Amino acid sequence: ALILLLGANLFLTFSTGGYASAILATVVLLFLSYRCGLIRRIGMSRLAVMGLAVWALAVVLVFAFVPTARTSLQIVVDKVVNPERSEHSAMLRERARFAAKCIFAEHPVWGVGPGNFPFYRPQYVEDDPTAVDYERVGRWDPNNLYLEVLSERGVVGGIAFSLIWLVFFTQMLMSLKKARDDYSRALLVGFIAGFAGVLLGYYAHANFFRIYIWVMMGLAMAAARLAHEPAPEMEIASPEAHPWRGGPVLEAPVRSFRPDAGAAR
Repeated sequence: ALILLLGANLFLTFSTGGYASAILATVVLLFLSYRCGLIRRIGMSRLAVMGLAVWALAVVLVFAFVPTARTSLQIVVDKVVNPERSEHSAMLRERARFAAKCIFAEHPVWGVGPGNFPFYRPQYVEDDPTAVDYERVGRWDPNNLYLEVLSERGVVGGIAFSLIWLVFFTQMLMSLKKARDDYSRALLVGFIAGFAGVLLGYYAHANFFRIYIWVMMGLAMAAARLAHEPAPEMEIASPEAHPWRGGPVLEAPVRSFRPDAGAAR
């Protein structure tokens, strides 16, 4: 139910990047679940069919009872098919990305420094007749994580950034092969699919360096490490009492259980 609710909320955002990220994450999730055997063992196929049916019904109800749904969806389509004819925000993003490409071309090795793209961007759009006044002076990011990394950190930063993700996904996939149980496999599959969607979504966003992304990566790496470690044995409590604040040690009574004790009575 929670997944269906999140899916409906995602649909109502009418975000092109959100749709693309969700599709990729779903494909990766189903593929890895099938390869790991989770779909057969958990019966995921039946749940997936039921979930898609309910979600499709929710989409139909949205278009039937939300007047602005069709208009918003048309805007999303225009951003992909005809960005020059869509809302002004689409062209603003295109100009910001163009500025990022120009900055990278002029500073290819080290870039212009972390956080400096907004200060360099205005000089690349000030002569554009379609740009508005606030766009020439406002602080805008390139709306693309990869262009942001290249323009601000150059090739050196781009290579380092790529290595972070290469190590991350390599560790996750290796741990997935060695996972000891289905719960660990499902957890790793979810992390891999989620971050695959994140990487695609950052083609249209540039807020990677917020703390919650690093927190989620840390949790994913911790899950990857624990997934292939042996399960801890159950700890058995000692029957002996322990001293508390210097008090006397009390011996716990020892009781023996004999199956024939009741019959003897």
